[in-house]
Amino acid sequence: MDLKNIRDEIDEIDDEIVALYERRVALTDAVATYKMETGKPVLDRQREKQKLAFVKGTVNRPGIAEDAAALIANIMVLSRKNQYDRMARNGHGLKLDVHEIQSVVCRDVRIGYQGEAGGYGYLAMKRYFGDYGTQGAYANFEDVVLAVEREEIDCGVIPIENSTAGEVTQVYDLLIRHQIHIVDEVTFPIRHALLGVAGTRRDEIRTVYSHPQALMQCAGFLAAHKEWLRVSLSNTAVSARKVAEDADPTQAAIGSKEAAKFFGLEVIAEGLADEERNTTKFIIIKKRCEQLPNANRILISFRAPHEIGSLYELLSHTKYNGLNMTKIFSRPTPERQWDYSFFVEIDGNLKQERVRAALLGIAKEATDFQILGSYPEFE
Repeated sequence: MDLKNIRDEIDEIDDEIVALYERRVALTDAVATYKMETGKPVLDRQREKQKLAFVKGTVNRPGIAEDAAALIANIMVLSRKNQYDRMARNGHGLKLDVHEIQSVVCRDVRIGYQGEAGGYGYLAMKRYFGDYGTQGAYANFEDVVLAVEREEIDCGVIPIENSTAGEVTQVYDLLIRHQIHIVDEVTFPIRHALLGVAGTRRDEIRTVYSHPQALMQCAGFLAAHKEWLRVSLSNTAVSARKVAEDADPTQAAIGSKEAAKFFGLEVIAEGLADEERNTTKFIIIKKRCEQLPNANRILISFRAPHEIGSLYELLSHTKYNGLNMTKIFSRPTPERQWDYSFFVEIDGNLKQERVRAALLGIAKEATDFQILGSYPEFE
């Protein structure tokens, strides 16, 4: 057979497969109706395992039993996707308590940020809120989160990712442990400078203070000064304040030029970061799950069963609903040794049908599913 004849025969087989698939979909529609009426779960793991084992046993051609089982497994994934679609359209989807809001910023909003005035958290907060509301500093990320959860403040501003150092993993851990939600995000360019008391010369510096990530982001600059002792503090602004209070010319801090103004310090050197476009993304958190009109990103978390292909099948709900996944990574699950929570960010809005169907599928088949926020991508 030449290639054209082979392809013609393949096309005929594909046509038969599509016709058979249409018959199968009609039957799964009936299954979905039955399960909505009876409350039975869409996924029956035991039934699927039995079916796949049977398929492997019926294959005659050597070496393709696993391939045949994979084909049927994908068809079953699509079947479940169609059932979740019908459920979502017929009012059997996730009960999402989402509140539509027009803006986060208002005159009397109460805002908390981590660090001190002059630090990057403060500057990001100012970039987003300006001079609106009452603005207060907290010692660490968890204090900000707890203040939001207890409704002592309306909004918190905390960093979640840096373009050089990656995710702020502590913040992701806090998101799944506390009843808070991301409502928006803001990015801020990180421009590290070396700060000291007036008249400080670089050759007399012996100790440099800063946040651990800032020290890491300036590794190249610091490598040229191996004689300097590097001391980590909780915040770049805290470091600047210490240098100002000690008034010791052998000390310096790495922080923003704005921090130098706040604490009366002198900028000794600028542009210290290894990455010129060093940027940190900050999230705006609130207690309720709220969504702005232009929200186009959703962050979820869940645990996957320890079974072959389970994560692939969970994520297939995004693929088969036409949703783009913009981020995925895992973190050890608190209080569960050698167990992991997955964080997935997808494009979409919680009002969209395909989003609700995809989230329903993941929620029903995963463990500890949470919607951590719905927010606009910062531009």
